[in-house]
Amino acid sequence: MNRPAVLPPGPWSFPLPAATRLDNGLRVHAYDLPGQYVVSARLVVPFGLNSEPEGQDGVAAMMARLLDEGTSRHTSEELAALLERHGIAFGAGVNDGGLMVDLDVPRRHLGVAVELLTEALADPVFPEAEVHRILRTRLAEIEQERASSPHRAARELIATMYAGGTRAALPTAGRADSIRALTRSDIAAFHARTVTPDQATLVVAGALAGLDLDGLVASSLGQWRREPGETRPRRPRSRPRMRPGSSSSTVPTRSRPRSPSAVPGRTAVPRRGRRTR
Repeated sequence: MNRPAVLPPGPWSFPLPAATRLDNGLRVHAYDLPGQYVVSARLVVPFGLNSEPEGQDGVAAMMARLLDEGTSRHTSEELAALLERHGIAFGAGVNDGGLMVDLDVPRRHLGVAVELLTEALADPVFPEAEVHRILRTRLAEIEQERASSPHRAARELIATMYAGGTRAALPTAGRADSIRALTRSDIAAFHARTVTPDQATLVVAGALAGLDLDGLVASSLGQWRREPGETRPRRPRSRPRMRPGSSSSTVPTRSRPRSPSAVPGRTAVPRRGRRTR
């Protein structure tokens, strides 16, 4: 049987995006992928976890979990209904580099998705009842993590690898003592200081030909403005501990998982279009 000859691979390079920058500082990178009619988008707001105030470790993670729990225009239930009605998968999480908010949406509903994304980022209200629910959920997670060998090992690893008193030596989603002390005001204040458009980047990929992406983004995220507020508090930068005489080893880095339980010590909110409690 004759088989086709195996040819060497041709040259390939990562495609360059169509890049723009809005008046509010938000960078937009668009990748046109013909035939991909489910558009994916990720918005990244960079900040270090060391920007969390002392004693409020976990406030960034709790803020991320609350972004789609109600805005000044829509309640939590209304947002969930809109996401489901338009087939929008929404997810938010934090890691050592900042906040990431993800969307997957059918091409024809991209405009609605970007409008809801703008609401969640620029105008969340952090309802008191939802804040209490999210904090209780985190406390329950901590109890489960204590009974889980992988989570316990990961906690001890980061506490050993990073110097005591640094943010990196603590769980991303916070310790029990800090979570119990958090209030709605703490979360709202952290959001106001850190979730701003001037350093943010939006990446959109999908079948974008024929869409007025620039107009959709300018009329929604382009209206997002940074509110005047206090500057971000800073903690000392964390560095792994170096022990004289110790052998070299591979150090695992921490990054955003696909689910909250995928990597111990990390936090994320599952993408949602259907309401889950």
